Amino acid sequence: MREIIGIGNDLFGDDGFGPMVVGYIKANYMLAPDVEVIDAGSSPDFLLNELLETETKRIIIIDVFDNGGVPGEISILSSEDLPDVFPQRLTHNMPIAEIIRELSNSRDMDIKVIACQPEKITVPDVCVGLSKPLVDAVPKAADLAVRLINQDN
Repeated sequence: MREIIGIGNDLFGDDGFGPMVVGYIKANYMLAPDVEVIDAGSSPDFLLNELLETETKRIIIIDVFDNGGVPGEISILSSEDLPDVFPQRLTHNMPIAEIIRELSNSRDMDIKVIACQPEKITVPDVCVGLSKPLVDAVPKAADLAVRLINQDN
């Protein structure tokens, strides 16, 4: 199996980027039967922990990451990059990077994160919808995710 996983909460502005990209992929791409496209919402730890028990070989995670760049800018991060640059998302007090690193180290999984620079994350205030730079980045991130999931297949 191969997985494309969108992480985020669409109630908090640009934090909904991951789920928006996943929805775009489902609506616009035909993928091989062994590719699952999943909206993990804002609690991806349950899903990622379940993947430890599967035959998943490749995971593409889509999320926002504020690294001070230009809103809408997309980066590809490997699991090795995450402990230093991706600590801000916590699920049940465990950084998502720790879960991803555990997956990568315990199994021979190819894990990449497509990270998009947000313009506005509104937690705790509800604000449905992405900023214009992130709306524009959705098709680019979707295309990148599909290319990465199909690499060497």
